[in-house]
Amino acid sequence: MSAEKKSFEEIRKKAVRSLISLRIDTEKADQIGKELSQYDFVEDVLLLTGNIDMMLKAHFDDYDHMKRFLTVQLTDIDGVGDPTSMMIVSSYKERNKFLKADELEAE
Repeated sequence: MSAEKKSFEEIRKKAVRSLISLRIDTEKADQIGKELSQYDFVEDVLLLTGNIDMMLKAHFDDYDHMKRFLTVQLTDIDGVGDPTSMMIVSSYKERNKFLKADELEAE
């Protein structure tokens, strides 16, 4: 069975899940967390210790939706800076639920 190659245009039309790390003004953490929680596509908003101040898990309609959030919407929030995004390739366990092999192939 040969692997089908897809163009970037085809890939960018598919749903994208992403982890996004942020550096924030920690004095505004509650305000920032509440604002980010208002987006329906943001699944989780976590305040952390260490080099990363806040982490988001988001499910975007497509690549352009993610790009718009990172370059426009996120940068408009006062106290947010230095976003780093990581697209999720596969999930093996989420919300304490193991995913079945056929669920993994569907991603």
